[in-house]
Order: sequence, then C-alpha cells, then structure tokens
Amino acid sequence: WLTFACALAFDLVPLQLLSRAKTTLAVLVVPIEGLVSVLYWSLMLVDPALLNPATAPGEEPFRIPLKLDIALHALPALFLWTDFLAFSPPFPQQARPAVIATTATAAYCAWMEYCAQGNGGTYPYPMLSALPPPPPSLRSLPSG
Repeated sequence: WLTFACALAFDLVPLQLLSRAKTTLAVLVVPIEGLVSVLYWSLMLVDPALLNPATAPGEEPFRIPLKLDIALHALPALFLWTDFLAFSPPFPQQARPAVIATTATAAYCAWMEYCAQGNGGTYPYPMLSALPPPPPSLRSLPSG
C-alpha cells in the first residue's frame, strides 16, 4: 500500500522526492510481489494443503474465500506490475535493483527464521516446516 500511496502522491504533486520514493519502493516490491503471487497461485493449483494444511486428519484444509484470496494474492501483483510497466520510468542504473532485491530477500529470510524460532520451529508457511535441514529460508535466498 505504501508504494501505491507514493505513486498517487507523485501523480498529485510531482516532486522529485516522491518520484525517488516510489521508484525505490517499486524496486523492492514489484519483483517480490510478482514472485510471491506466482508461487502462491501455483501451489494453490497443485496442492492447497501445502499452504493451508488440515487442522485434523481427514478434514478439508481451511480455505480463504475466493474474493478475499484474489484481493490478497493476485490484485496487488497485477496493479504493481501494471503501474511499473505502463506508468513508471525505467529503474535508474544507480539504483542497483539486483542488490536491493537481494537485500530485501535476505531480510525476509531472516524474518522467517526469527518467526520460526518464536513459534517453536514452525515456519509461517506450513510447507517450509516439513522441509529437512538446512533451514528453509536458505533455500529461499537464491530467489532474490
């Protein structure tokens, strides 16, 4: 939402500071949101239990209502990519998008490990808790 707020503010008041903030946020969130959306919907098509396991054996896994699921896991990526491709200037070379994306991915992996430690070794995504060592976040790091 912060990226959208910066984009709207820049459209209303075209200040260089707002343009730079929008571009910096876009470098971070556009690739990550796109990747998360593709991975989420791929897993939902292949095996929804990887994301939402059953609470008891033999029960159906919990499902988010479809409209809410689309609002949370499809529309943000669609809107961010549309804004990036249709309305944003190219990323400046000095922004080093690869460095920013890798740093953001590493920070997210560290956050996942921190959450897992606080939850008795249970990761935020059930499929990660089922993976053997090394820590699942190390497997996620190359995606950055």
